[in-house]
Amino acid sequence: MSEVLNPRPAGEVTAQPTPYPTPIKQAAGLVNDIHTDIMTLNFNDKIILTISQEGRLAQWVQVPLTGSSFNFAGLKFDQEGDNGDGDGLLPRSDLTASTILGGTIAERQTFGRLLATQLASAILTRNPEENRTLVVGLGLKNVNVNVNVDGDNNRRMFFDLIDLVLSCL
Repeated sequence: MSEVLNPRPAGEVTAQPTPYPTPIKQAAGLVNDIHTDIMTLNFNDKIILTISQEGRLAQWVQVPLTGSSFNFAGLKFDQEGDNGDGDGLLPRSDLTASTILGGTIAERQTFGRLLATQLASAILTRNPEENRTLVVGLGLKNVNVNVNVDGDNNRRMFFDLIDLVLSCL
């Protein structure tokens, strides 16, 4: 009651460690020489993943991991994640990403869906029983998926993002 009558001055915050039911993981690194923050929140029904550069979050994409008809039973992957046919880096074909917010620029929408599907594939490779929905928030400074314009740099950015996110999952 006394705190209500005598509130703390603005700017004075006291952090108290409290148990919270949502596990959070964070990672940070450079992608295309831009500081990139990654954060995952694991809820009972969703995995929320944010990828932000310079504090941006401009697009949200979801990939349901339930109802997946693909079965990994019997497949053996070598250490590079390739099962011998050269498609170890391709996202699973049974996953469908959909943009739920943002993504009005076609290049960003395509890149966001590809990235979300690739990450969903990685999650299901690690845990084939996963049945939550992956929700990815993207806020990248520069996205140029046009292969004719700096294709090597685009590939490097994509794989750097994948590596950074996998360190946080």
